[in-house]
Amino acid sequence: MLELSGYRTEVDEIDRQLMELFERRLEIVGKIAALKEQQGLTIFDEKREEEVHQKNMMLLKNEKLSSYGNSFISSLLEISRNYQIDSLEQREVPLSRGNITIGFQGVPGAYSEQALINYFGNGYKTKFYQEFEDVFEALKYEYIDYGVLPIENSTTGSIVQNYDLLKKYGYYIVGETSIKIRHNLLGLKGASINNLTQVFSHSQGLEQCSKFLKTLPFCKQIAYANTATSAKFVKDSNVATNAAIGSERAGEIYGLEILQENISDAKENFTRFIIVSKYEQSNSICDKMTLIFSIANKIGSLYAVLNQFSNEGVNLLKIESRPVGDGSFSYYFYIDIEGNKEDSNIKKVLGEISKVTQDFKVLGCYKRKK
Repeated sequence: MLELSGYRTEVDEIDRQLMELFERRLEIVGKIAALKEQQGLTIFDEKREEEVHQKNMMLLKNEKLSSYGNSFISSLLEISRNYQIDSLEQREVPLSRGNITIGFQGVPGAYSEQALINYFGNGYKTKFYQEFEDVFEALKYEYIDYGVLPIENSTTGSIVQNYDLLKKYGYYIVGETSIKIRHNLLGLKGASINNLTQVFSHSQGLEQCSKFLKTLPFCKQIAYANTATSAKFVKDSNVATNAAIGSERAGEIYGLEILQENISDAKENFTRFIIVSKYEQSNSICDKMTLIFSIANKIGSLYAVLNQFSNEGVNLLKIESRPVGDGSFSYYFYIDIEGNKEDSNIKKVLGEISKVTQDFKVLGCYKRKK
C-alpha cells in the first residue's frame, strides 16, 4: 500500500505541474489570438498545427505510447483552438447558446443525427421527425430552436425538397456541416446476400449505391423516408430476405449485421447539411451567404445578375435553380457566395441585385465549413 501511495503522490505532483503549464500555455495562446485578430489572420492554421503535432511527437521517446501521444496532442490543439475562438468571442451563434433543442429528420442512427452531433456535439436535447417538412413545422411552432437538414450530396447533387422548403417557410441558414457518408448493406443476423428480395433506403441512398445494387438484379429497391428508418423497419419486420442501406451506427442501434460494407459508388461520398433557424443569426466570423431571387424569363436577365458579382469581386460557390411553378417556365435561383453581409463589396452587390430581381432575400449569413 505504501508503494501505491507513493506512486499516487508522484502522479499528483505531475498533475500539479501539468496544470501550471496548461494555464501558462493558454495564457500565451490567448495573446496569439489577439495578434491574429490584429493582423487579420484566421484562428485555424492547418500548417502550423501539423508542425506542432509532428514536433511534439518527435519528443516522445516511448514508441508504445505513440497512439496516446497522438490523442493527447490532438486534444491539446483542439482545446487551444477553441480557447482562441472563445477569447475573441468568435463562435458561430448556434454554438454560443445553451439550453437549446435541435431537430432532425429520421430516427436515431440517421446521417442527419450524425451531422447534428458533428456540428453541435453531444449533450443537447434532440427531437426527430418523420419528414423534412416536419422539422420546419417544429421550427414554426418553436418546439425546436434549430433543425439539421441535408442540402447537397457530392455524388447525387442537391436535395431539392429542402431548397423548396426554405423558400416556403422563409427561414434562415445559420450554419453548415459536412459528413462522410459510408453506406453499408444491413440485414438480420444470419441473413445471406444471395437470398435477399428487398432493399430499403432513402432514395438518395439507393441512387448512391446503384452500381452495387446492379449486382442484386432480383432484389426490389424500395425508397424509404430515411436510411436509419429503413434499418429500423428491417429489424422490426424480422424478415431475413429484407435488407437496408445505412450507416454502421444505424446497424449497431437496430441490431443488424453488415452484409457488405462501404457499398457507395463513390468512396469519397460527402453530404452537406444546413443548420436552419426561424430567426436570422450571424456575426463577424460568418463568411458565406445564401441568396434567393427570381428573374424575368428573358434574354440576358441571369447574366445581368451574375455580372454584378463579377464586378464586385465576389466569389460564387454554387447556383441552384428551381421552377417558380406558375406555368411561366420562370425560375427561382439559390446562390451561395463568399463573404459577410457587413463587407462593403457585399453590401454594394446585394443592393444592385435587389434592383434587377424579384423576391430577393438573404437566406443566411453563416460560417463556411471547408
